[in-house]
Amino acid sequence: GSVDPTSGTATMLEITRVLGEMAKNGFRPRRTLMFCSWGAEEYGLIGSIEYVEEYVKVFGARIISYLNVDIAVQGNHTVQIKTSPMLFDIIVEASKLWNNVTNEPKIAYGLGSGSDFFSFDQLVGSSNMDGRYTFDHTYYESLGSYPLYHTSYEVFSMMKNFIDPNFTAHRTMGQLMGVVALFLSETPVLQFNVSRYT
Repeated sequence: GSVDPTSGTATMLEITRVLGEMAKNGFRPRRTLMFCSWGAEEYGLIGSIEYVEEYVKVFGARIISYLNVDIAVQGNHTVQIKTSPMLFDIIVEASKLWNNVTNEPKIAYGLGSGSDFFSFDQLVGSSNMDGRYTFDHTYYESLGSYPLYHTSYEVFSMMKNFIDPNFTAHRTMGQLMGVVALFLSETPVLQFNVSRYT
């Protein structure tokens, strides 16, 4: 649908477009960046789990982080992030780089198993994050997800007319995820804060 996964796919493609433009101008990250779009997420996370199982030893030795953005925008109130504790400081620093985030990102530790980050989190053990722009949960406490989740009404016009008319939430998520990716790929010494686990 227009929220899951199209908002995430569109955001990821915009990040790759911007990084491609940067590469044309000579930018080369210190660390490799991989962009993946998985199949069969709704059928048991099959695409990402099969991929990670095949390369688990390589990832265990080399991967730094997995940034998940299958739902980039499901509302227009605030940024909500689930993450490994070590990424907390990096995410906060990245969120300070623009003014259109009106509220401090809501950051929760622990990812669970609800998306393609599962195998990276549970099999590889990398520090990961899942980010999205979401609705105001204080008004909609009983909602586990957005009301049109996986219905035939989750179409582009719903996103354009009701959730993100000017696509500013999409832009914000692209900026946030892109800056976090750049911090992780460019910083000579990774800014992981191990004390956050306490």
